[in-house]
Amino acid sequence: MTPFTFNTIKSLIFEAGAAARLAEVAGQTLGTSVFLVTDPGLRQLALADPTIASLKEAGHSVAVFDKVEADPSCETLMDAVVSGREADATGVVGFGGGSSPDVAKLVAILQGSSEDLDEAWGVGQAFANSPVAAVHVLAYPIGGTFHVPHGLSNALVLPHVLRFNAPHAHGHNSEIAVNAFPQMAQIEGSQARCAAFIDALADLSAHLGMQTWLRDVDISQDALAKMASNAMVQQWLLVNNPRVVTENDALNIYKAAW
Repeated sequence: MTPFTFNTIKSLIFEAGAAARLAEVAGQTLGTSVFLVTDPGLRQLALADPTIASLKEAGHSVAVFDKVEADPSCETLMDAVVSGREADATGVVGFGGGSSPDVAKLVAILQGSSEDLDEAWGVGQAFANSPVAAVHVLAYPIGGTFHVPHGLSNALVLPHVLRFNAPHAHGHNSEIAVNAFPQMAQIEGSQARCAAFIDALADLSAHLGMQTWLRDVDISQDALAKMASNAMVQQWLLVNNPRVVTENDALNIYKAAW
């Protein structure tokens, strides 16, 4: 494999009830005034209540912003930034799925700065250091235009991008295959193992009951060319792809996924 260094978060805790231990785990980092970002559904279900209680019991003040929608708008983000500044937040917590943490991360960047979103754009380009490449690039127009959840958007194109990349990445994929599906260690040859790995990923989506084709999420064939054009804007992520992707390549991948 090509060596690379990836520096990420200090720790990752996965356990039942961990949200109720937030003050214990991260209270010192968050400071005295915590700004919690979530969505109306989770707030209505009271799922954030143990986290809020944990913080308050430890002596933190907590301001809650619960207006995050799916595919949040710039208006929602800036509303959250203003609310965070008004709360004099010393720390920001994102509670929920992708949208709330995404808004929370940008709030944390922007609330203590005089920059607007466009001026702070360079901060987000650090994401290019992680090799998400063509899968994410082709997922963005699916989610951004058709409001398909980000995880599903990635799953819809993943097998087809992997097949496109296979001539240049079958060695890497065959290594990953054994970790994801140990039984594939019995398959000889990196190309054969890579092909089996891609098929297994596609089968996994179907097994989990997910939509597996773009047409299943109400994307028409007429939209594919525009999606391919929009995807090409994300060149800063495509530099990490193991194979050069042209607009025509993107269109053909979308056609395969349709």
